[in-house]
Amino acid sequence: MVRLLRFRAWHRAILLGFTPYLLVFSVVLELLRRGGWGVAAWAGVADSMAYLTMMSWWAFAAWSPERVPEGVSPEVLGRLGLAEGT
Repeated sequence: MVRLLRFRAWHRAILLGFTPYLLVFSVVLELLRRGGWGVAAWAGVADSMAYLTMMSWWAFAAWSPERVPEGVSPEVLGRLGLAEGT
């Protein structure tokens, strides 16, 4: 029997939080490279705000209840590993 890779809400939250943070971090590093240390204060604030946003999103996702898809039979949920207790 082939087991599917489980992609639960927490994994999705990690990706949805970390990807935008890495984008902002990359832009901030590029601005530092182009603008020099003159933009360091602004770049530090932008990076800190992006990090705070990512941590807030992860905290929200960690304490949110995991949603169970509606209209799907318990047998299908069990095969996908989404049933209660799996």
